[in-house]
This record gives sequence, C-alpha cells and structure tokens, in this order.
Amino acid sequence: MSVAAIAAATDIAPLQLILDQLTGHDGNGVICAPCFNCTCGDLSMTYEATQHHRTRIGRSDAGAHCGAICDGGTPTFMLTHWTRDRTRLPLEYVVQRRTRQTAELYGLRDRRLVAQACAQI
Repeated sequence: MSVAAIAAATDIAPLQLILDQLTGHDGNGVICAPCFNCTCGDLSMTYEATQHHRTRIGRSDAGAHCGAICDGGTPTFMLTHWTRDRTRLPLEYVVQRRTRQTAELYGLRDRRLVAQACAQI
C-alpha cells in the first residue's frame, strides 16, 4: 500500500507515517519505492534521460540497491528493451553510450576503439 493510502485509512499524516517507519525497528526502518523511473506510468523519463548529452550510463546500479536488488541487469536491459524489442535506440548508439562515453568519463582513454578504418588522404 502507498503512504497516501495508509494515511487515508488510518487518519495519520503521511509525513508522520514516513517518520515512524524510518525511525522504527531501532532506526533500521525502510521505505521501498522501486519504481522511480516509472513515475509517468512508463519509462519515458528514462528514455529521455538516456538521450541527454550529459547522461552517462554505468555498468549496473553501482551497488546502490544491493539490499533489495542484486543484479547487473542494466547492460542487458539497455540492449533488449531499447534496441532489440522496441528499436527506439540504434544498437551503435547504445553500445557507444555504454562503453566509450562511460570510459572517457572515468579517464579510461588508453582502451582500444572499435571503429571503421578510414583511408588517409
């Protein structure tokens, strides 16, 4: 149930419910909201963010969600959801965003580049 639904059913203010949950269990209370990227009801916000020139796509979730989710699904999801299943993003674009741009952000410029050979003029 959502905080809003519980607040309406119990007549307790939403902020009070949140504070009670977070401070309960000897200060180890948790509130789980796993659908941050689905606030519009779909992944349109994620799609827009993926295309923004300042967005860099990491290897996974960097371990931020190991208490709830323990996978490295971002690389596979990017390829299957946006490239294969919906063809919204070209394969070349996703590969470059997942590899070269992220590597450059972290200063990994000594890696090899897979690119088409150009004839010297």
